[in-house]
Amino acid sequence: SKMSSNQLGAPSSGANSKVVSKFYKFGQPQAAEKQMLQQQCRKRFTGTQSHPRKQPLFSSKSPYSKPVGISKPPPGHQLHHFTDSPARKQPRTVFRFDLDKDSPKLLLESQQTGTENVTNSEPDSCPAANGRSSSSNRVQSDVNELEDAELEPSNQSESHGQQQQLSNNANMNSCNEFFGLPMFVKDLLKKHKGIDKLYDWQTDCLSMPAVQSGGNLVYSLPTSGGKTLVAELLILQQLLVNGRDALFVLPFVSIVQEKVLSTSALGLELGFLVEEYAHHKGRLPPVKRRNRKTLYIATIEKALTLVNSLIEEKRIEELGIVVVDELHMIGESGRGSTLESLITKIRFCSPRSRLVGMSATLSNLDQLASCLKASLFTGNFRPVQLKEYVKIEDTIYRLVTNSPQSNLDESSSSMTFVRRLNHDSFVGRLYPDKASRAADPDLLCGLVLEVIPAKSCLVFCQSKKSCESVANLLAKYLPRRLATASGVGDDVYRRRQALFKRLRTEDCDTGGGSGSNGSSGRFCPVLAATLPFGVAYHHSGLTAEERRCLEDAFAEGTLCVICCTSTLAAGVNLPAKRVIVRSPMVGAAFIGLAQYLQMVGRAGRAGLDTEGESVTIVPGRDRLRFMQMRSDTGMLKCRSRLHEGAALQSLILSSLTLGLARCRDDITSLLACSFWAVQAQPGELAEAIDTCLTRLDALKLLGSAPASKAGQEQQSAPQPQSSPSASLTASQLAVACVKGCIEPERANSVLAELNQALGSLQLDSYVHLLWLVVPPEYLPASSSSSTSASYGDLAGLADSARRLPALLDSLAPAERRAIEACAGLGEAMAMRLAAGRAPTAEQLPRLRRAQLTLVLLCLWRGDSVWRVSDRFSLTRGFVQQLLTSAAATASGLAQFVQPFDQLWGLQRLLPDFSQRLAHCVSPELLPLMQLPAVRRGRARQLYQAGFTSLSKIAASNARELSAGVVHLPVGQARRMVAAARMLVQDAAESLQSEARDLLDGVAGKLQPQPPQPDGTLTPLKAANGSCDDLFDSS
Repeated sequence: SKMSSNQLGAPSSGANSKVVSKFYKFGQPQAAEKQMLQQQCRKRFTGTQSHPRKQPLFSSKSPYSKPVGISKPPPGHQLHHFTDSPARKQPRTVFRFDLDKDSPKLLLESQQTGTENVTNSEPDSCPAANGRSSSSNRVQSDVNELEDAELEPSNQSESHGQQQQLSNNANMNSCNEFFGLPMFVKDLLKKHKGIDKLYDWQTDCLSMPAVQSGGNLVYSLPTSGGKTLVAELLILQQLLVNGRDALFVLPFVSIVQEKVLSTSALGLELGFLVEEYAHHKGRLPPVKRRNRKTLYIATIEKALTLVNSLIEEKRIEELGIVVVDELHMIGESGRGSTLESLITKIRFCSPRSRLVGMSATLSNLDQLASCLKASLFTGNFRPVQLKEYVKIEDTIYRLVTNSPQSNLDESSSSMTFVRRLNHDSFVGRLYPDKASRAADPDLLCGLVLEVIPAKSCLVFCQSKKSCESVANLLAKYLPRRLATASGVGDDVYRRRQALFKRLRTEDCDTGGGSGSNGSSGRFCPVLAATLPFGVAYHHSGLTAEERRCLEDAFAEGTLCVICCTSTLAAGVNLPAKRVIVRSPMVGAAFIGLAQYLQMVGRAGRAGLDTEGESVTIVPGRDRLRFMQMRSDTGMLKCRSRLHEGAALQSLILSSLTLGLARCRDDITSLLACSFWAVQAQPGELAEAIDTCLTRLDALKLLGSAPASKAGQEQQSAPQPQSSPSASLTASQLAVACVKGCIEPERANSVLAELNQALGSLQLDSYVHLLWLVVPPEYLPASSSSSTSASYGDLAGLADSARRLPALLDSLAPAERRAIEACAGLGEAMAMRLAAGRAPTAEQLPRLRRAQLTLVLLCLWRGDSVWRVSDRFSLTRGFVQQLLTSAAATASGLAQFVQPFDQLWGLQRLLPDFSQRLAHCVSPELLPLMQLPAVRRGRARQLYQAGFTSLSKIAASNARELSAGVVHLPVGQARRMVAAARMLVQDAAESLQSEARDLLDGVAGKLQPQPPQPDGTLTPLKAANGSCDDLFDSS
């Protein structure tokens, strides 16, 4: 702050000169002053004296860039680094987006030794008071690929660098006022999330000494209590202050996509990258970045794959923090063991990585905290008071949860009488006769009408079929005025009409079609009848696009009632004034306490309601059972699932493959970091390890093959001996198994099938490859988690089995030959099916697989989800999920075949095949599919509107994009633009990183040449003037 403008090297202003970038260069005389300033910034920013090598906020770890510090930028400007690069000879270009402008411009910051600034002869086109100038000409960059991005450069005014440097010390004094983050981060949270003040419990949690010192944390509060904000602040501390990457683990793909969209804008302004790891998205290994830190947002399965990749590359220490949402899912069958394996590996091989878990209320949270070696914070805060009611027959009771369990009659304190519902006076006016009154014996219409249309209501139903029937019931008996503009208002009426058109043009056709904008003109008949009344249903039978449209419409008030399954409570944050639990049953099982709390926790909208209400309709015969469930907090105890199924085998095998374990003692040490170790009985772990090693040896998964980069030094052939120090290694098959995420029990059969397929692979069509990637969980003989149990759609395949001969007749000759060869379908089988006879138990798996292959083939050709679902009697959601799972299987097989030289043909076929299968779109739409939550229908709309690339979307603004694309809300367009800018910026910096990696080995030996007269670049010359053949070959 004592430096003058001359010392800062401030450029002189001129009418025809513009500063593209300005960096203050420290010379050798200022070395001591620079070091002192760095330490001062760190001390003021973190409250402690940092390690001399520790980077300050927004730092760059590039060997050519030594950051000093940064403060809040002035309005209208982007964040910049002040760097010292005395040894750097190559120019450096840093790409930034400025979000304060509706039409963003790419800022090209160039720094080069001996260069004070880079100027452009264009005159200023903006007033000097705005602190910004612009140019109509494109600034030529040495990264030629970015010229296609069609983003105009925006240059800095001369006062920007000086003002930013002079204000550093002043802003650093107050940077600790917001939990170790600068105060402008608080301003950005208010701008992007509308958060002005933290709740008291959030302040208390973040102020815990263990949290402030960087320790692990487990905290638990009711649903909608604001848990996510605490995690986001801790993530920002790692990204901005400590300069380390972060991993945010979320349970569902939809939540990952929503979090990526909502975080991209914040990341652009704060200078970190956001990467999505869900389904087929996510690079393995992730790109190693020099100048920016990355926030990885991943599902549980993709997070484990990401961590495995970082361990193999010996980069796991790059993760500064791992945040796990819904930590209580560690106790669920199936996915719980995957989450536990993830936490176990991080604890074992990266103790410096901070672990933060958000959990629902559990009775054994202390065990979870003990497993993570974490501090525990619990509370019962809700921003909106929740009142629980129970409806038994025609009587409403208030549920009081702190009463003793022993006395459960009406006069007990556990249930308090509220009122009786008289059928005639309550909802009699809605039913003209007795028959119509019998259609709604639970008085559901009356309970809904008490809150709509002014407020919103969620109705949780027992099954998918029940969701649709309840929605039809409400639409049939609700007052007709709710479907008119006079009854709900002109604005809501117009929005419902727009929603109807949006579903028809975009979401009902997620593939090709004959209508406008690629629409086939199809529409769900149930939604067509219910949407005019503001009622819709929501379950997995809908496509992802349809569900997202309905969720957005409910959140903005266009819809006032959604009839849904329990999955909505776990996967989407949609609060409502009243929540009605239609039945205490979820599927065929009685509701659990965790499921119940998730459902009723959606009652009450913070900032809109003073209280939320839940009404659970309980038959008289289930009254005691329901009250016992509600009163028994022991039902919320979380138990480890690591010892169930093949989870322990997979963990042990991956530890050997990744070099985490070399003997039995190492495996014991690894499992000591697991949640199971906290709950296991004495001797239980040792016995389980012996059993797993014996089984893995029987499966030929233990051998002498080198495991990975991290364990190539392991050469001795292992045997599952009882000696704790006996050497153990993973076989070649085990390496493939871990890379492809294949269950150990299936590894041999998968390898045998691939070897067999390679000998008779038919490449005159894609049928054979589609046959190979049919997900095993969709087949009857699968031992993995059954998708058929959750969807109930395979019955539709059984009904369509008799039509299989007709379907085969519609195929091309090459396709028919391939499907008959794969499935073994002969004339006898065709005649048997045509006659309506059921296949035998031996024939059923291959017949089912043939049907699913035909479904994938239709999607591969570009048929719409609607058309395929009708053709095979399946729901749209099932068809879409099948395609997603098949793409994931193809991606896994592409990794599985890499260790085997004999499968070289599949090594070349499967990677490209899996990428195309993930989208099933024409090549011109593939770049647009990189955007989070964008499917084929939306990508086609964007392309037809002229937004043919990510760079064009990034160069637009939200209103321009919304106006150009049919039925695209401005809010969604704003998030889409931010995500596109993040992807373009990521691609640009990846190119920079690759270029620097190429030049690092020859630094000082090459010198840049001036451009030729025609403007083309001259190849780099070696010091002796000869051309370097290395760059020609590159």
